[in-house]
Formats: sequence, structure tokens, C-alpha cells
Amino acid sequence: MSLTSRRSSFADLSACASSRLRGGLLRCGGTRVSARVVVCLVLSYLGLAACSGDRHAGYDHSTTHMEEDVVYGVVPPFELVDQSGAVFSSKQLEGKVWAVGFIFTRCPSICPVLTALMKEVETKSRSAGDDFHLVSFSVDPSHDTPPVLAAYAAKHGANLKRWSFLTGEPGAVEETVVQGLKISMGRTEVTEEVVDVDAVFHGTKALLIDSKMQIRGYYSLEDRGGFGKSSAVDQLVEDAKRLKTASR
Repeated sequence: MSLTSRRSSFADLSACASSRLRGGLLRCGGTRVSARVVVCLVLSYLGLAACSGDRHAGYDHSTTHMEEDVVYGVVPPFELVDQSGAVFSSKQLEGKVWAVGFIFTRCPSICPVLTALMKEVETKSRSAGDDFHLVSFSVDPSHDTPPVLAAYAAKHGANLKRWSFLTGEPGAVEETVVQGLKISMGRTEVTEEVVDVDAVFHGTKALLIDSKMQIRGYYSLEDRGGFGKSSAVDQLVEDAKRLKTASR
């Protein structure tokens, strides 16, 4: 059984560690499902992985809230394109607190859910004003052109004054997502059994970045909380407001 992913990455969960691990992902389908499930369960048990369905496997942080003085990395400079076709660079986010998500518009499963949850973040963070921004990176940039992203944003009711959808040259997008934000993305090999849309994979965590471009938290937005625990959406919004206050 061969590993066919082009590239994936996951970050060490320790705040003190700086090395990254790399590995492939098994596609779902036929007899390969059971092997992938076993890998996902083992890694999840160890706190190393987040496996979210056939199209969205990824090796990501398991943090669900921001920890004081913990920084997971610094986002390097990037220059991509937003849903209007305009150049969008990291300079436009400097001095702001921002939340990050990962989607692709052809996704029929988890991406609409994640986008709806990001919409909830946008709604609940309105009081934070313009100093808090949302960014959704397409992990399928060859297909997700600016017009396609603009239509997707409109479909989900995104306020484009506070929420940007980014695409660009595939290599530039992957470098930003994998190397900069430490989230897995890529494509498995397209075969007769694996159609193009099924070949896309990516991590599903949302990130919180502070005004100094430092990664401060990874969140599973699907976590709705309960039993005295805040939902991940509410926790992200609360943490964002704390960072915004601290940056003044």
C-alpha cells in the first residue's frame, strides 16, 4: 500500500518544539479506508491528528483555546489574491487580530459547515470592529478563482469588509498554508477511483493570529461545548477580544 499524497505537514503540539513532521495520507475508498481509519484513531489518541472525513484529513494542532504567552509560530509575509481579484498581502493584516479558516468551494461535506461556523464567528465578533478580520484560504486554488470565491462568499452571506477569501498560484497558497500556518493541504493522486474533487485534502482547524502576526491558537469550530464548557466559536471570539484589548 503506497502513500500517494503530494505533500502534507503537521506541527508538533508542544509550545517549546519548533520542528515539523511530514507524512502522507491514505485516500479513502475500497480496502484503504480501514487502514486510514486506524492511522487516524491512533494519531488522534496521541493528540497528533485531526481526521475529518474522507476529503479533509489533516495533521493539525489539538488546541481548543488560547493559552497565555504561548506562540505556535509567526506567519511569514505572503501575497495572494482576494475574491475581488485584488492583491491581498499579509501587510493588510499587520496590527490586526485575525481568524483563519480553510475551505474549497467544490467541497460537498465539511466546508459548508466550517464556513457557516466562521459566519457565526463574524456575527458574534461584530463589536470588535475593523481590528478583527476573518480570512478563508482556498486549498483548491486552481479551481477557486476570484469570481468563484466571490460567489461562494455571497452564498454564505459573508461581510467582505471583515472577511476575505484568498486564492492564488497553487505553490504560493500551499507555502503559506503549510509552511506559514502549519496546516496540512494538498492533493492525492487522481485515478479512475479517485475523482478530482475527492483528491483535495486539508486540515479543518481554525487559527487565531494576534496583531504581531503570531499564531496563538488552533480551534475545532465544530466543538459546540456543553456541560459548562464554551463552544469553540465562543472561545475563539472571546480570545480574539482579549488579544485586541492587549494590543492597545
